[in-house]
Amino acid sequence: MLTPRLCFCLGLHFCHAHTGSELVAVTVGEAANPRKSVPSAIKKTFFRIVFFYVVGALLVGMVVPSNAPELLAANKKGTSAAASPFVVAIVRARIRVLPDIINAAILIFCISAANSDQYIAARTLYGLAIDGKAPAIFRRVDRRGVPYVALSVTALFCALAFINLASGGPQTFSYLVASVTMFGGLTWICILIAHIRFMKAMKAQGMDRNSLPWKSPLQPYLSYFAVVFTSIVVFFKGWNSFLFTFNWRTFLTNYIGLPIFFLIMIGWKLWHRTKFIRPEEVDLVSDVREFDEQDELVWKQDEEKNNAMMQGAPIYKKVWIYAKNW
Repeated sequence: MLTPRLCFCLGLHFCHAHTGSELVAVTVGEAANPRKSVPSAIKKTFFRIVFFYVVGALLVGMVVPSNAPELLAANKKGTSAAASPFVVAIVRARIRVLPDIINAAILIFCISAANSDQYIAARTLYGLAIDGKAPAIFRRVDRRGVPYVALSVTALFCALAFINLASGGPQTFSYLVASVTMFGGLTWICILIAHIRFMKAMKAQGMDRNSLPWKSPLQPYLSYFAVVFTSIVVFFKGWNSFLFTFNWRTFLTNYIGLPIFFLIMIGWKLWHRTKFIRPEEVDLVSDVREFDEQDELVWKQDEEKNNAMMQGAPIYKKVWIYAKNW
């Protein structure tokens, strides 16, 4: 039965599952053909999340009952791989080798996530320095164009993972995860508001959304819905800190991101005396022509390459090329 509490928990897990998918946009600055690769990556990311999270959760729910003793034991494992309901499902199926494969897969996933997050952190810090919103030292790059200063500083935070090895480390690590999750929700709220403002600017300046290389459906209604829904999740994220007795540690780690976020935003606007830009004044045309010319050249090169690969190729290879470029 869908109770309000269950709906909220599902919404929280849904938001948590999609946190990180916004990183696709950060790679635009280094993509060879962003008008083609970025929409393709966005669509593939959506379907991957649906498959791995929604379908995966459905299958596990069909295999593992809610009152399974193995599931209760797994919850006590904390943050180890044994806490995964997928491992519980495999153990119940008595497949001996597969749990080890799942553990190896989790290790690979963690390394992949750490690698992408390291790239995004360094790229973001470097971009802030280029825009004058971070110390100029982070602009430094080596001869290959790698922002080694930003990369080195952001890499230091990877050492926080070793907190999990200390006594009481899992609890401390859960506090850290709670704080980061709050910033993830705030990031999505900012993205959605920026998207709404972007669409208002296009409408105010008489620009057709069909001129964009890719547009999301049911807009702007989905963006408004997502802003409201994500705000509710962010606001009630630390509800468990009020259960039975007030837990100030849980409350602090869940909501510390809110004052930090508003302090930085309001402080920046007051210090630099910036103002909100009206939709009619938003710059939507600078550098567009140069970008279009370069993008069109790369687009033609990609099309010629794909057409050459498709000629005489077997069916399975054509399907693979089509899926890769979709």
